[in-house]
Formats: sequence, structure tokens, C-alpha cells
Amino acid sequence: MTVEPTLHGERHVLDASALLRLYLADGPLPERLEEAADLLAELQRLPLRTMASMELSSTVLQLSQVQRISVYDATYLALALRYGACLLTADQQLAGAAQRTGCGG
Repeated sequence: MTVEPTLHGERHVLDASALLRLYLADGPLPERLEEAADLLAELQRLPLRTMASMELSSTVLQLSQVQRISVYDATYLALALRYGACLLTADQQLAGAAQRTGCGG
């Protein structure tokens, strides 16, 4: 998903699972799940754009093979490339692929 309006006038692709990991990494699970639910509610209020993954399938498969990343990760990278956006992620391997393709932060 892309977040608009964006930070400093740039577009960003957000790896939402990375945000959830921040909330679920420590502490009792029920408390963290409540925090994660609150975070998702906040995300739903943002003006987000979504895209069906099939629209990017050939690009995703190519990126996965060339960058040696999972198809799941390549989907985020393909979105960033499609929109000329910066990919924000806590995943080091995906961040490296983003840097190599010009989408790194």
C-alpha cells in the first residue's frame, strides 16, 4: 500500500507486517494484540491506495528471481517501483533489494 499524503512530498510503500512486529515483539500477547488492532484502525483512517497483486505478477516474479527475495517481499518492491516510491521496511534483505533497485530509503 502507498501512504498519501506522504512524508516530505515523497511516496512510500509501507510493509505493514513490519509495523505489527514492533507491537507484537515484546510483552503479553493480549495487550499487544489490542495495540495492533488500534494501529490497524489508525491505518484504515489514512488515505491509502491498494492494488491487486495480479497487476504486478510478472514484475513480482522477475524481482523475486533476480533479487533472490520471496514473492511476498517482491510484491512490496514491485509496488514501490510502480509508484516511484521509497520502500520502508525493517527486513534487511528486502531493504537491500530496495537499495539495489533504487527504491531504498
